[in-house]
Amino acid sequence: NVYVGQDLFVYGNTALSQNLNVAGTLNVTGNSIFSNGYFTGTANAEIARLNVAYVNSLTVTDPILAPAVSGDSVYVLRFNTSTDGDGIFRVQRNSGNADIYWNETSNSYQFLMNNQKANVSLKLKSYSDYILEDTNVSGSKTIDLNQSNWFKLTLTGSSGNRQITFNNAPSSGIGYTVSLIILQDGSGSKTPTFANTIYWAGGLVPPATTSASARDLWTFTTYDGGSTYLGTLAVKDAR
Repeated sequence: NVYVGQDLFVYGNTALSQNLNVAGTLNVTGNSIFSNGYFTGTANAEIARLNVAYVNSLTVTDPILAPAVSGDSVYVLRFNTSTDGDGIFRVQRNSGNADIYWNETSNSYQFLMNNQKANVSLKLKSYSDYILEDTNVSGSKTIDLNQSNWFKLTLTGSSGNRQITFNNAPSSGIGYTVSLIILQDGSGSKTPTFANTIYWAGGLVPPATTSASARDLWTFTTYDGGSTYLGTLAVKDAR
């Protein structure tokens, strides 16, 4: 064990298999390997390899690089594996902080500028959406919009209405579109209805296809936090 009450300067190579405690500033210009490092001051490291490090303040002059190996267990930064909760990756700027914020409640990332929604420019060659499927909708169905933008429902059971409710829309001022594939089972005769306030073209609800094994594609767009939706029957009786 090494305990340093003030500053520690390392110019050559250092290997320490136990604990290193530095109350002042750690400056490393050579190679250093420590099993455990505890720094209550500032760490300025040119080359340092730490198995376990607790640092109150870390100054980095070059990018932090991920290990040059493959696999799901490789991280640049991560929570302890037993920790759940919100998290923030922050870039501090004189004109205001830029944050990537993980919302544990909604299981989603948010890009923030000065604690407000930030403009994000994406240039994607391709992307895919995860489809959440329920193959046995025999009664009312609530769709959690936090989970996906695509849902697939198979209406089953006796004939009649199947009421669908959208829940957890993004806050007002954020545009959101959900696509809904609705299939009839082998007997058909089930009619989807919608509990939310839906505005349709011309104020007329388009008739769903209710024949056996039929499929329709519906889309719904909200911009006011889910108070209202613009609905369309985008593809009727696809076959």
